[in-house]
Amino acid sequence: MFGAGGGTSSYREVEETDVVFLWGSNARETHPIFFHHVLKGVRRGARLFVVDPRRTASAQWAESWFALKVGTDIALANAMGREIIHAGLVNSRFIRNATTGFEAYAEAVEAYTLQVASQLTGIDAETIREAAHAYARADRAMICWTLGITEHHTSVDNVLALINLALLTGHVGRYGSGLNPLRGFPTACRGSRTSSIPRSGRSSNAPGASSFRPSTAGP
Repeated sequence: MFGAGGGTSSYREVEETDVVFLWGSNARETHPIFFHHVLKGVRRGARLFVVDPRRTASAQWAESWFALKVGTDIALANAMGREIIHAGLVNSRFIRNATTGFEAYAEAVEAYTLQVASQLTGIDAETIREAAHAYARADRAMICWTLGITEHHTSVDNVLALINLALLTGHVGRYGSGLNPLRGFPTACRGSRTSSIPRSGRSSNAPGASSFRPSTAGP
């Protein structure tokens, strides 16, 4: 499922999903064709969350805009993961059948309470909680990102933190749910294959399973 330059979902699927996170992506200006499909989904009732320090053109269409402090993406994602675990919203069947390393991940994110994440990111704790619940409770949900996530010295850990959320909730590997790096040129795709979407997401001792890889770099 992971280890390729592209995402796990088609553009068409974003029209029929229930929740979309644009994380570090101003798709309205940088990927307008894709954003056209996002808007179709929004008009059908999808909830759009934009995570970006800047109030971009994409944020203007969002239900919620997360103006986090630069470099605190991992803290936000880990806090969402912790909240999903503590609220009992994990997809236990998916975790059991399709992943490894959940216990280590749960331990790693335990320190990222909503209050701690709020202090680190500048986002209200209740807003983080609502986003975590929206993502976990959705029947179908997508996380999409681009250079706002990958052009950091913690780029790999940033992406892993987002992948962990999908593994936690089972929002990958089925229609309307997925993880999608938005690319515009071949070298970016190559960068995904070699770093940002690592092949080691596959567990060596459990063929077909994907491993949680805790991300604690940065704040």
